[in-house]
Amino acid sequence: MQKRVHLPALTSLRGVAAVWVVLYHFQDVLRAAGAVPAPLARLVGHGHYAVDLFFLLSGYVIAYNYLDLPRPLERRTCFRFLFMRLARIYPAHLVGLLAVVPMVMAARLMGMGLTDEGYGLATFLQHLTLTQAWVPFMKLSWNYPAWSVSAEWFAYLSFPVLAVGLRRVRGRVANALLLVACAGLLSSGGFVPHTAPFRELWRVMLAFPVGMALFHVSRTLRPAPWLPRGVAVLSAAGLLLALMAEGVPHRLFFVLFAVLLWALSELRPGDLSAFCARPLVWLGEVSYSLYICHALVQKVLNELLPARALEALPLPQRVLGLGLYAALLLGSAYGLWRLVEEPSRRFLKRVLDRTAPDARGEPVAPVVPGT
Repeated sequence: MQKRVHLPALTSLRGVAAVWVVLYHFQDVLRAAGAVPAPLARLVGHGHYAVDLFFLLSGYVIAYNYLDLPRPLERRTCFRFLFMRLARIYPAHLVGLLAVVPMVMAARLMGMGLTDEGYGLATFLQHLTLTQAWVPFMKLSWNYPAWSVSAEWFAYLSFPVLAVGLRRVRGRVANALLLVACAGLLSSGGFVPHTAPFRELWRVMLAFPVGMALFHVSRTLRPAPWLPRGVAVLSAAGLLLALMAEGVPHRLFFVLFAVLLWALSELRPGDLSAFCARPLVWLGEVSYSLYICHALVQKVLNELLPARALEALPLPQRVLGLGLYAALLLGSAYGLWRLVEEPSRRFLKRVLDRTAPDARGEPVAPVVPGT
């Protein structure tokens, strides 16, 4: 399978989404440091929507790389696809999970409040097999952000069937109707109530196929070459303002997510330097490791420099404290990416190439949630 052109703007979008999730989980620290004015607090407070943006983005990029895979339901083809996806997400996930074990053991020895329900053997095995989100009513435990990795793995398993169905949608009229259906789903809010069973799987299986459909439609309904630049700027600005405003329906966020995703996917290096800048692209490259390790760093920093202690410090020291948080988060993410994620992916790809010489290439810009 021929590799596609790299899409740096989508890699940058993944990095921005990962940082958004991290800020959401560190809200108490930001408030304690006095670093969040009211509009920015609303922006940070909507960070849980970044998970759904990840799912949408993932569907688009996986379709971009794999939708045209010959005979997607053939056993060997499915194996190659799933093996490379697992090679991408599992090693860092496993390291993150195992890192929690000594923390849990130490907390129990110190008499800290951990429940067997949240950190027992059964939930550990669910995390180990990436099935923790496949239960009717999931409870966060162990390396808690990895629930979305479990949901993403479910979407990967469904991809070959979804790809076969989507490839049957042909012609401009059929694609236009598909686009209308996607717009209707997004504008309806797209997500299920908090009390619904299997809520996590519903979330990914609403957003991931919509991302796939957006890519499929974009190949047929091509925009004018100059249009995506303006749409990218306007949708990004509109999304930012909506997220910072009060009382904006969340369904608008999802529509703007989709528009921004489509516009950025049409950009190439040099089109809009702000979206394709190397620092943002680098952030996107390490975003999965950042997502996996940020809760672990949070557990450590909650002991070393908790929010209540940060709040009592003078302003210069609060700024230094925030700098420490940022340095540890980015340093840990880079270390996990450099020492685990990338080497293990390359090693497992070599293993696949040796055992299956005709294996197809992996995605150029793979997306995994995080959150």
